[in-house]
Amino acid sequence: MEKDWDMIEVLRHTRHDWLNKIQLIKGNLALNKVDRAKEIIDEIVVEAQQEAKLSNLHLPEFASLLFTYNWENHMFQLEYDVLEEIRCGKLDDKSLANWTRSFFSCLNHAIQPFNENHLSVSIEPQKQGVRFFF
Repeated sequence: MEKDWDMIEVLRHTRHDWLNKIQLIKGNLALNKVDRAKEIIDEIVVEAQQEAKLSNLHLPEFASLLFTYNWENHMFQLEYDVLEEIRCGKLDDKSLANWTRSFFSCLNHAIQPFNENHLSVSIEPQKQGVRFFF
């Protein structure tokens, strides 16, 4: 079931995620694990770059689905990777988001609970269309 996120909830989740990341960095620095703190910062930079690429596809409903998916309890963790920075103007955002939501629902019902399940989605925009790898 899809949750309708309001602005306050989005900001609350985002703030919570950022505080967790800052605490990880701070904790590693307190333990004098500077290399691990740098790795965490690098991971944050890559994540922010991927979020920017996904936002720049101009598929707001699809992007919102991917951005918020891990904020709810599901049978798998979602990861995504946008391979190029080309606008996806030829896609029907609503249809894509509905299909993806349906696909995720099917996976959730088919996966064994209590396992560490991951789904990676690679998005490869091209001039003639977009390729998706699940």
